[in-house]
Amino acid sequence: MATLGLILLGAGIWVWMFVGRRRFMRRNIAGIEEFNGYGGMLVTRFAEKGLRVFAVLLVLGGFGLMMSGVSRNQAKPSAGDAAAAKVAKPAKSPAVNGAQPR
Repeated sequence: MATLGLILLGAGIWVWMFVGRRRFMRRNIAGIEEFNGYGGMLVTRFAEKGLRVFAVLLVLGGFGLMMSGVSRNQAKPSAGDAAAAKVAKPAKSPAVNGAQPR
């Protein structure tokens, strides 16, 4: 799970930076974004906002998967712990003539 989380986190950061670079490259020397027309501006801004939301979801999902993988790995006992737990359990006394111990 942690590996998939890292992949999603990296993809989200990449998408976020891709959109930011496109916005940066569209700016002129005065810092104003330039578009070919009004329709192009509307489509571009709508698409970029959608990509930004998608990037945030990827980052949050990746972070969540990484945290769930970490907590899952911490909850699992290691092989040495399982062997020690088997040794520490008391043996059950056998029932004599079918009678249950009290």
